[in-house]
Amino acid sequence: MLDLEIRKEISERVDAIQPVLIETLKEQIAIPSVVSYEAGEYPFGIKVHEAFIHFLKTAENMGFAVKNVDEYGGHVEFGSGEEMACIIGHLDVVPAGAGWDNGAFNPTVLNGRLYGRGAIDDKGPMVAALYAMKVLKDMGFKPGKLIRLIIGLDEEVEWKGMDRYFETERKPDVGFTPDAMFPVIRGEKGIIVCKLAKKFTKGNNSGLMISKLSGGSAPNMVADSCRAVLRCKNRDRYAEVIDMVNAFKSQGVEISAKKQGTSLIVTTKGVSAHGSNPAAGENAIAHMMKFLSEVSLDAVDQSEFVKFFNRHIGYELNGESLGISMKDDESGELVLNVGMCEISMEEAILSINIRYPVTKTEEDVFDKMENTVKPYGVGIIKGKTQKPIYYEADHPLVKLFMEVYRRNTEDTKSESLVIGGGTYARCTDNILAFGANFPGAEETEHQPNEYVDIEKLMLATKMYAEAIYELAV
Repeated sequence: MLDLEIRKEISERVDAIQPVLIETLKEQIAIPSVVSYEAGEYPFGIKVHEAFIHFLKTAENMGFAVKNVDEYGGHVEFGSGEEMACIIGHLDVVPAGAGWDNGAFNPTVLNGRLYGRGAIDDKGPMVAALYAMKVLKDMGFKPGKLIRLIIGLDEEVEWKGMDRYFETERKPDVGFTPDAMFPVIRGEKGIIVCKLAKKFTKGNNSGLMISKLSGGSAPNMVADSCRAVLRCKNRDRYAEVIDMVNAFKSQGVEISAKKQGTSLIVTTKGVSAHGSNPAAGENAIAHMMKFLSEVSLDAVDQSEFVKFFNRHIGYELNGESLGISMKDDESGELVLNVGMCEISMEEAILSINIRYPVTKTEEDVFDKMENTVKPYGVGIIKGKTQKPIYYEADHPLVKLFMEVYRRNTEDTKSESLVIGGGTYARCTDNILAFGANFPGAEETEHQPNEYVDIEKLMLATKMYAEAIYELAV
């Protein structure tokens, strides 16, 4: 356990740097670092590059050594040793989505909270970790291990950056990622991102059909909007559809319709949430597909795909009707999120995000799902998959982080967790997710009006400094 005098000095120094820490975070939030995969100098887009360089320069100005690994990631470090203790997080963010009061990239302080995309996922915790390192450095701490803060740049999508980073950089021996919640995460469900796709062959160019449908922003976000462009040679059908829209509103769904040229635009609205917890949101794609099932589309393949969706997915979040429902005692039920949908005259594509129990495998999921979708002519396009991780509650690392948390919060009731979220803890062994959300706090990551509680962020900074000290001493 840390000496009380060391803990007191850490606390006082963190309190003193609050204004500059918050200013640094505001500068980060103002950069819309949504990944855009591009060929050339900046593989994740210019805005991710800007956030990355801002972070490296901030660290360099603190006197740390920094490294840029070909724009795929990098690190901040101090100390030396044969072993390495690390903090690993990310600076990319999910798309803004709709519903913000003051703008996603307009950092706003209100009632002790700092609002903006990335405030809690993961720019706030990354800035906290950086300043925790600065506090230790300014105290004259001489670590027995190399301390490295590793910076990921496409965690919210495909993790290409971290794969490339570890091709040339050594892996840490121990550490944490500040990208989840306290007290500590000792298990993470497996993750599957895939597409369900169907090519259309049975056309109908005169009746009511979907010219184009587009919904959602990312597979790991609950879709907050969906827009369908309907077309029909008999324009009188539009009045019928508009009447059905008005009736559908009585079910508590936000839906609208308007004529535009020779088409009818139908829009549904939902509530965004993290794909690991879709129950916290409201899926606009599910609303749209339910509505379309009542419209009687004349395009046969489109109509059959809509029926498939409502019969085997609909509003379900556990995959039961898709044939993939499963659970275990260690981590609970499988979770299914429909994040994106695209429908045209030629094809339909659903992008889905699945979090499966820690004792199961991706083969368990894919085999069961294929049995369900194959009779409908729907194919599975496999995307990113991540195996689950799991540590027992009495693992030494779990116990270390629990001790740091409890002595700073006096919370003796909260226990270590197993979650559906996916973090960089999966990159290598002996990395656990540690903060920065606190038990009972509102979960606003991936949602409009994302925020971090400033007082809690400063407490997290103190805990990060203590954890780094204990890992590297």
